Amino acid sequence: MDETAASARALSRADLEAEMKARFDPALMSSMDIYPGGWDFNGVGWPLAEFRRLRDFYVAAAAQGRAVVTCIV
Repeated sequence: MDETAASARALSRADLEAEMKARFDPALMSSMDIYPGGWDFNGVGWPLAEFRRLRDFYVAAAAQGRAVVTCIV
């Protein structure tokens, strides 16, 4: 559960969204086969919205003293 709280703090960092916006490069992501296949990015809108959902999930889990199991495949 300490890891969940640490993740929530990291995802809630004040400058994180600005850093994400500055580093968002759909052309580079496509060239690196990150979300390949013609995703319609139209700006950083949907990835940022999904990031906020993830951040809020971790914040809520940490507030409730819960652990989060993560599997990246």
